[in-house]
Amino acid sequence: MGRVSTGRFGLIILAVTVGALLALWVVQTALTNDVRASNLPLAARIAPNHPEVVMKQAMIEFQTMRGMTEETYRRIMVTAARAPLSYEPPLFHGIRLLSQGRAAESGPFLEEARRRNPRARFVRLALLDHYLRSGAIQQAAVEARVLIRLIPDSQRVLLPELMRLARDPETRPSLARALAGDPIVKPLLTGLAQSNAPPALVIDLARRTNMLETANPNSRWKSELLRAMIERGEIGPAKSLWSSFAGLGPDRPEGAIHDSDFAGLPGGPPFGWRLAAVPSGFAEYGDGPALVTEYYGRSRVELAAQLLTLTPGRYRLTFAASGESRPNGGRLAWKIACLGSNRIVLDMPIVNLAADFAPRNAAFAIPPDCGAQWLRLVGEPAEFPADQSASFRNLRVEPAGSAP
Repeated sequence: MGRVSTGRFGLIILAVTVGALLALWVVQTALTNDVRASNLPLAARIAPNHPEVVMKQAMIEFQTMRGMTEETYRRIMVTAARAPLSYEPPLFHGIRLLSQGRAAESGPFLEEARRRNPRARFVRLALLDHYLRSGAIQQAAVEARVLIRLIPDSQRVLLPELMRLARDPETRPSLARALAGDPIVKPLLTGLAQSNAPPALVIDLARRTNMLETANPNSRWKSELLRAMIERGEIGPAKSLWSSFAGLGPDRPEGAIHDSDFAGLPGGPPFGWRLAAVPSGFAEYGDGPALVTEYYGRSRVELAAQLLTLTPGRYRLTFAASGESRPNGGRLAWKIACLGSNRIVLDMPIVNLAADFAPRNAAFAIPPDCGAQWLRLVGEPAEFPADQSASFRNLRVEPAGSAP
């Protein structure tokens, strides 16, 4: 091997040094481009001042301590010059200003952090906080919408804040404009209904967000609103609201039972029919029209139900029935019970059915303390279950005399 000159030896040393530095840079970059909890300690030992390492350490500290030390904040600010595109420096500076009660000053920094990383969850959370503190309700609602998309479980956390804004008449219009057409409106309306918000408030927000007319008449928020009203004893207003949901005009002929001919008229529960389809049996609309039921006698089941608003007095339940019933194999029965107390005022078994429809009737009385009543078709089991088939037509409740 020939002797290496001093100049060439210097070039070799320089090349080896540059190569080593380049290799170290490649290793550092590979470790810090995707810093995870598993390799952060190693990356921190190899490149403790690398901007990515500093930022990730600061984020972990912020998450675990719900804040950061002055030393960490200082390191972020020093590192910011070497990471001009990182979103963490403006984020943490904005959060620092928020914690000092300087919400107005925090806005530009947090918005810059959002510009650099629109999908960063902490940025969106900090901006939501900033906008709420600043009274910028519409901007806050936009951040809430984005957060719900980024973190589906955040709905559980954000909904209470949105409900608070919806309850305030001053912030409700801005909130409604921001949320109009967004899927979050449905759980927001449902949450308000479940928390006993005034019905007028829920309806106002639904109207402002274009949900009042477009939502299904039996959508969950409407059902929850009616349920809450009924539980509070607001039977009359609940029935009027149910009627408007169903698109039923005030001049329509109204009997004691809605859709008593089982024609499938508009208007679902609670003042219209709720029909069951479960392993124990089912009820459905059939030809005729009629209510067609099958009960398998294995367990108690409510096949059909509707809430009535009969005034105190004497009444008669009439209908025509056909089908097949087996003695001692379970039974079907029409029952009427007072809402709340569940006091039974009518228990009418359906027995001795035949193929042809035959008229049936039973008398009952509504006492003065029974302001609303559940009409139910119930299947009750027996020791040796047997199938029961029954169809019903022309179900009516009519006055039958003076008050008890």
